[in-house]
Amino acid sequence: MWRTVWSGAVALTLLVLVTGCAGAASEVKVGESDDGGQVTIGVGQVLLVELPGNPTTGFMWSAAKTPDFLTVLGEPDYKADSDLIGASGMIGLRFSAERTGTGTLELRYARPWESVQPQQVFTIDVTCR
Repeated sequence: MWRTVWSGAVALTLLVLVTGCAGAASEVKVGESDDGGQVTIGVGQVLLVELPGNPTTGFMWSAAKTPDFLTVLGEPDYKADSDLIGASGMIGLRFSAERTGTGTLELRYARPWESVQPQQVFTIDVTCR
């Protein structure tokens, strides 16, 4: 019986430690002021890029160049600055760091159906350790 209780306590302790560590610093956030800069993240962390935008205009941020060690997570999310229809806000894109590496992440703010130069370009050099 003590062996079962001890095993359960050890398993629970490990679960709490692993969950706590994973949630502590699992997301690194960068934004407009980081354009042209650099960021260092760890394997298993998520890079969140939050940039101003307004999807009601048809413009959206999307990844144009993604280093091979980063994986795009889901679709961009949007948080409006107000409850008004057509309000601008922040668009967030998430990337998972799968392994070590160095490369440039390039995002473009454009209308996906237009074949013209993007309205804006955001780049950041990413190092994953």
